[in-house]
Amino acid sequence: MRIHSSTRRVTRIAVPMTGLAAAAAMLTAAPAQAAPAAPAAAAEDLPTFSFTDCPALAANDDPNRSTCVNAVVTALEIKAGALEQTITGEPIRMTFGNLYDKTTKRSRAVFGKLNGQEFKVRPGIFDSEFGAVYGKPAYAGVFDQPPSPDFKIVLGQKIKLTKPFVLGLCEIGTDSNPILLNLTTGTTSPPAPNQPITGSPATLITTNGPISIYKAKHVDNSWAAPGARNCIYGNDPVSATVSLLAGLPSAAGHNSIALDEYIARVNYTNKP
Repeated sequence: MRIHSSTRRVTRIAVPMTGLAAAAAMLTAAPAQAAPAAPAAAAEDLPTFSFTDCPALAANDDPNRSTCVNAVVTALEIKAGALEQTITGEPIRMTFGNLYDKTTKRSRAVFGKLNGQEFKVRPGIFDSEFGAVYGKPAYAGVFDQPPSPDFKIVLGQKIKLTKPFVLGLCEIGTDSNPILLNLTTGTTSPPAPNQPITGSPATLITTNGPISIYKAKHVDNSWAAPGARNCIYGNDPVSATVSLLAGLPSAAGHNSIALDEYIARVNYTNKP
């Protein structure tokens, strides 16, 4: 899937949604393989897209065959240990590139940046702010996009606990022990007791000039959730308490995540 853009941002666009023709759209598929959206009466607002965090091309990369992808998650459902949240808005924005090497004649996935929105990890006493714990998703050093018809993404994440841990050092997952997600728009094969769940394939929503925009749902319920670390220093009693309250660590087969997202692509030749 390639995207072409003459702008750095795409601000809110109303687009038809009902009766859209589905496209078998992977990020590496060609534009001709994506079916156009059919006319419809209903409309949906799109988020703002940005390509400022696209990874830099290497000297041997072909800008005509390399694309940058900006994915905006508009709803995140997560269950891990005692944590069970549905987060709306734009909890995650992620940018990466599919860069084409002219010598090897192969594309490779290169991570750009992940921006996470702060959310409430654990409510306070009697639903007040007293004792509430907040965190935000962060990149944990692992990224890949294996060839697949199900738009698979391997992503290492961590949750940086921001309140009341004002130093921002307390984390659920670390770069050395991340929350390792194997996201798919297809159907998962989780360990028991989890049952398979299915995402939604990337479907062409609209084009805005040279920009192509897709809608998809990624899921994974095969991952393990590590305990909290570094809430004071290393394996301190505070980290152990946070883990206990959050029901962590939580073994694979007991956790799940679902990401509703819009995806925009831009060809590097047209990227400002």
